[in-house]
Formats: sequence, structure tokens, C-alpha cells
Amino acid sequence: MRTCTGWKRSIGITMAVGLGLTLAREETATVVFDGDGNLLMNLGILPLAAAQAPRRLVHVVFDNEVYGSTGNQPTVSGEVRLDRLAAAAGYRSVAAVTGAADVTEAVRGALATDGPHFVLVKVTPEQTEAPRIPYTPNELRDRFRASLS
Repeated sequence: MRTCTGWKRSIGITMAVGLGLTLAREETATVVFDGDGNLLMNLGILPLAAAQAPRRLVHVVFDNEVYGSTGNQPTVSGEVRLDRLAAAAGYRSVAAVTGAADVTEAVRGALATDGPHFVLVKVTPEQTEAPRIPYTPNELRDRFRASLS
């Protein structure tokens, strides 16, 4: 199984990268870990992923209702439910959860059936101190490419 996580220097592309991976390697499950702000920067990916209908794709969105990496400005996800957008776009299944055990259960369940699947995880906007990513964009690219071989 592969995972994709938010790429801080390329906001909005995480799901596009995950979709490309799962279409290129259909035999391997792909789980994309995304954020609400990241997804909102590329909402067009929802109907594209649904139309491509990859069997082994799970899109997990952690929704804290803020753009955390740029100063906690509010997103619209407090008023517009991202899980409802995914359902309207045509995802095969949609779930909304809050607890860690619920996330695990939702992802495991999604991996057991054909997708694409969407899991919305409502979280709080509190943050803990975390170090900056120590890699340049080129190093991130190279590490990602190496992980695929």
C-alpha cells in the first residue's frame, strides 16, 4: 500500500498525485492523506477521481476548518461539508468520522471494497510545534521517485 500526504510546497496536488499513482499501479492500494485547505485548492479533483473510478483508492481528508500552514485562516469547510461534495461528485462510498479508531475502521472497510472512497475526519485546529521539512523540493521529488522503484 502507498500513502500520499500533503505536499507543503504544492498545495492542492496531493490527491492528483495519489490518483495518478493508483491509476498507474492499479494492483496496489493507495491511501491519500489530505487536508481540507489542500483539497479546497483543487476541488476539481473530486469529480475527476470519481469519473476515473480507481478500485483501490481511499481519500482521507483531515478537516480542521482552517488553512493551518498559512496562519489558521478559516476555510469554508465549516459551512460546506466536504464529504457531501465527494458524494455528489460520485465517490463510491463516503464516511465522516472523528476518532482514531473510527479512522482505522473506515480505511480498512474502504480497502475491502472497490472505490474510490472518501473519509472525512473532523479534527480540531489546535497545532503542536513541528519542525520545518528539511528537504528542498528537488530532494522531496527524488525521495518520492525512489520510493516508487
